Amino acid sequence: MKINDANRLRILYFLVFSCTASWLPIFAEYLKDRGLTGVKIGIILSVTPLMMFLVQPLYGMLADRFGYKKCFLLSSFFASLSFLFYLFAGSFGWLFIITVCMSLFYNSLQPLLDSFSLKLAQNDPTFSYGRLRIAGAAGWAFTGILVGHFIDTINTTIIFVFSAISLLLTFLFSFSLKVNKEKITAPGSNSFENIKQVFGNKFLIFLLICVFLISAGATTIWNYYSIYMKENGASASLVGFGISFQGLCELAMF
Repeated sequence: MKINDANRLRILYFLVFSCTASWLPIFAEYLKDRGLTGVKIGIILSVTPLMMFLVQPLYGMLADRFGYKKCFLLSSFFASLSFLFYLFAGSFGWLFIITVCMSLFYNSLQPLLDSFSLKLAQNDPTFSYGRLRIAGAAGWAFTGILVGHFIDTINTTIIFVFSAISLLLTFLFSFSLKVNKEKITAPGSNSFENIKQVFGNKFLIFLLICVFLISAGATTIWNYYSIYMKENGASASLVGFGISFQGLCELAMF
């Protein structure tokens, strides 16, 4: 059966957000189970957003120069591999290093996937970003329930198995993506030439400040929701249903 470009992206959104739903909402609980203090948990949790700030502009330049597909394949493969290292017991330092390595590759996945989607929506007016991104919400909703069940059956380390499998499937399926035929950025071009224009846009800066404030408020829910529910007597399965509810709400919004 032939799969069109839009459905390829929907499948990739489903897989990438399945990965995210597997590990991100449960990560703090995993670290707590490893015996880390609140301060050490906070330090490790801060690695991924910090790496996001550092890595995404770099990947943008690499994607412009070498192509989105190559960067997406590279990131999905090594991010999948990185999650497996969490299965080996280690100290705070070990967990910190693994999280840095994982975040280096994981943080590029959604921006690159969004770039594919926006390119398709730009070239084909019949598609919109929301109609493609809705598959990610479905992946989140489905995986939250499934992972919660297996945590009750096994333990919290199962979240990294699900994450690794999701991204391995992402890597394999990404080979079906069509190569961007547009001219890529020349090696000698200056990728920073438009920074002044970006920071001179007052409306954009206002929007980014709003995003920053919303993210600052939502981070505590993202990171500590599972611990809060467990402290109030919830099982891992119930936590999974709670996490999935967010994806179900996104289905309606998108």
